[in-house]
Amino acid sequence: TWGDVQVSGGGTLNLTGVNTYTGPTIIDLGSRLALSGLGSIARSGIAGQGGVINNGLVDVTGKTTNVSLVSYSQSSTGVLKINFSPSSNQKLIISGATSLAGGIILEASPGVYSVGRYTILTSTGGVTGTFNNSTINILSYTSLSPSFSYDANNVYFNLALPGPLPAGSPPAPGKSPARAVCVEPWFCAYLQICAIDR
Repeated sequence: TWGDVQVSGGGTLNLTGVNTYTGPTIIDLGSRLALSGLGSIARSGIAGQGGVINNGLVDVTGKTTNVSLVSYSQSSTGVLKINFSPSSNQKLIISGATSLAGGIILEASPGVYSVGRYTILTSTGGVTGTFNNSTINILSYTSLSPSFSYDANNVYFNLALPGPLPAGSPPAPGKSPARAVCVEPWFCAYLQICAIDR
């Protein structure tokens, strides 16, 4: 079905069903598109008029499954919000091209996390650009060090073991002092922990 959707005016459009329109989906600055339940826009852009164009917020945390799109373009004002959990990580699966800028919010859930590289976006037509900033709550649940990386077709979220602290350094924000490596006696006394990596 031909048609397009534009979310504007600072409001929120919450899509809870399967949508079959084939025109573009445009989210303006200050506006939010949310997918929840069975919400899907998998055919948006299949007519060749552009897929999802995000200048605002695309929020897919209301879904427990992966999200399929034809193409995805995020500007410097755009933000993508997705889920992440120890048992599975949500992914955007894009059949066309992806262009990235702006930010990402990764909404982690409680649990035991493991070192690894996790795909959060895969794009058959290639990925250009990167996220310029991120908001991550995972440090509330783990002391592993988070980062993002990219290749030609994927965006990864990485969890790695934290490295030793340089002499005189305070613990990184969100890190548990009990997992810090004490390198000077005064620092250990300040943290009131043993001079070992626990």
